[in-house]
Formats: sequence, C-alpha cells, structure tokens
Amino acid sequence: MGSHKHHAIIHIIESLQQQLQLIISDTEELENDILPNYRKVNQSTTAEDFDKVLTAIKEQEEKNCVPVHKAGRYTIKSVDVLLKRPGTLKVMDDHVVFSTIQSPFGDDDKYLKSVQCVGRDKILTTGNACEIKQIDRTGVILQTIPTHDWDKGEFLFSLKDWYPVGLCYAKNWDLLVSMRTTDMELRRIVRYSGSTEIQEIQFNGLGQSLLSTDIAYLLPITENSNGDICVTDYAGMEVVVMDSSGELRFKYSGNPTYRNFRPLHIASDVNAQMLICDTLGNVIHIIDGDGSFVRYIEYPCYGGLSIDTDHNLVIGDRHSKSK
Repeated sequence: MGSHKHHAIIHIIESLQQQLQLIISDTEELENDILPNYRKVNQSTTAEDFDKVLTAIKEQEEKNCVPVHKAGRYTIKSVDVLLKRPGTLKVMDDHVVFSTIQSPFGDDDKYLKSVQCVGRDKILTTGNACEIKQIDRTGVILQTIPTHDWDKGEFLFSLKDWYPVGLCYAKNWDLLVSMRTTDMELRRIVRYSGSTEIQEIQFNGLGQSLLSTDIAYLLPITENSNGDICVTDYAGMEVVVMDSSGELRFKYSGNPTYRNFRPLHIASDVNAQMLICDTLGNVIHIIDGDGSFVRYIEYPCYGGLSIDTDHNLVIGDRHSKSK
C-alpha cells in the first residue's frame, strides 16, 4: 500500500472517530434535553409537536452524519416518510434519513439498479452484474444468487414467446408478472396461482393495448392495499393503474412541476398511496389511490425504492459517490 493511500485511510478513520464522538454527544443532548419535553405523547398531541422533534433530529443528522454517509459510493438509505402518530400513518412534511447502508454494488462497472425489502431486516439488491445480492441492514452480504446461468434455474411455468419484465406478489400470494413478446409487439400482465395462469390483462374495452409496445423497457409492477394493479410504463411515460379485474382505473403522467416524466420504480404504502421514481427529475412522486398528486420527495431514487414492514421507505442511491 502506498504512503498516500495509507495516510488517506488514517485520515478517514480519524474523521469517522470524530464524527462518532459528535453523534454520541448529540444523542445524549437529545435524550437529556429534547426528549423529556416530548415524553408525554397522547392523542391530544398536535402535529406541530411531532414535527418539532423530527426537525431537531434531522438537523443533527444533517450536521453530523453526512460526512459519514459520503464515505460510501453506491448507498441504500432508509428514509422515514410516514409520520407514525397514534391511530394513523401520514406522509410527513419532510423526510428524515435515519440510516445509510453500503450497497454491495460499488465498483464503477457495477452500479445499483433496484432494491426490495424482505421483512424488516433484509434487502434484495440488483445491479448491472448478473446476480442478486441479499444484504442485512448493516450491508453484510447474506446470499448471492447468480441470474445468468438459466440452465440451473427452476421454472414454474412456460412463457413460450413471452419475456418477463416485472413481477410482484399480490396480497393473496398470487404472482403478478408483466411481460412482453420476444418481438416486443405485445405486452400483458398475467396472474398466476402457483403455476396456473388464472388471469390475463392486455387490452382495454376498445381492444387497445393498456401498455406501450414496440420497446424493450421493463414494466415494474406492484399491488396496492386496495388490490389495484399498478404498473410503471417507462416507454409510455405514465403509470397505469387497473383494478383487480383488469379494468383501467386511471393513468398518471406526472405533475406540472416536472413536465417530463419517466417513471421506473414503484412501491405502495398501507394507505394505497403510490411512490413513483421519476428518473428524469430524479425525484419521487407520491399519488393517492385515486391518482391525485400528493407531494414530491426530492431525493435521488434511480437505484430503486421499496417500503419495509415498519413503513419506512428504502431508497437505492445509484449515484452516491464519495467526494
């Protein structure tokens, strides 16, 4: 190891130790000075009281934790966007980044592309490498699954001339798969119960395709708490939402603040709200279960997004490099 690299490592370690001491000091301040003022929380506590606490936490996090966050290259951030008040879950006025997780895809040629929470403690990550890596909340790799060796794969059903471009589990554990034909002329959504195809969604009442065709982009898919099927049509520049029977409910094509809209990743919370990654604006759009715009979260999301079982938003920050 060269002398320059050795001194750089020592400098980083010293910097992290200094930041750790600041965090410990500020944590004690929060516990001794701020928390006692808000310990008696009940149904009559106002939203303003909660927001004051969250603002104080955010200020300390931004002041002391950002230098630690920037030590990573491609990162995954846990972002608290749902304010957990007694009896309700509501989108907060401002998000709070409460942890940063080092992505296993950190080389220049292996960037983070998507994240998927598995319960409370595990995250599935994918990059442009031919593998899926399961990590815990500290960034430790628990399992690596190669995806390029199809000969070793186990297939539950035959797709023939169709190619899968998105999938998710429904609330009843049916499997929803978005797919296109190998010639890219048709797209559809298929619901499977086990290995049995039980539903196909492809056209509207006029016989027109519900999803754009003639292009090879992915079709990320999820089901919200209302049972609606939500698909981000990247090529069509819109989010397509259908009810459980496959009837079109609405399409969302962005908000005037960001006129060019390219949706990619999508997740849904317990309130049936949809969180949509806009790759052009590099922001997250939140819409309600009827397609009405709620707000933006101005935060990089190109590396994917998912919601864990504690209702926290987990975001993959593809371009988070040390500076």
